[in-house]
Amino acid sequence: MPRRQISLAAFAVAAVGFFLPFVTLSCAGRPVVTATGIQLMTGKVNTTPTGEPLRARAVPDVDFSLLVLAAFACSVLGMFASRRGRRTVLACAGGIGAGALLLFSSALSAHVRQGGSGLFTIEYGNGFYLALFGLIAAGIANTAVAEHPNQVNGAPPSRPQSPG
Repeated sequence: MPRRQISLAAFAVAAVGFFLPFVTLSCAGRPVVTATGIQLMTGKVNTTPTGEPLRARAVPDVDFSLLVLAAFACSVLGMFASRRGRRTVLACAGGIGAGALLLFSSALSAHVRQGGSGLFTIEYGNGFYLALFGLIAAGIANTAVAEHPNQVNGAPPSRPQSPG
């Protein structure tokens, strides 16, 4: 499989992850809120048992939706840019997207620990891990190509002939 297709597939897998369950907030082992990545981006997070909108306000200085949005944008950018073959841009998109997701998980976990006084737990779902690993795989695949741009189909890079 050509590296261009590997890159496209990795970014597509990451983008699909945002449509799957991303996080679940539980209280005493019972799920209270489950959200997909898309719901986190749009702010339309519903409580699990009743389906009513969550009325709790987020802390104004912590905007988790922007981090998830940045990661999703990197996934979509990567899918479209994979057709052009700009490997450095693709490697950066994978790295920035993965970094945004890691920052999101760290900030959200810290926020739940501080605000929940140990009553709440946060679990990251399959969508989160699919998006994270897709972005990491895309970053790694494109970094390997960016480092060796002359290498084609697994052949070693050609060395220039020395004069004489």
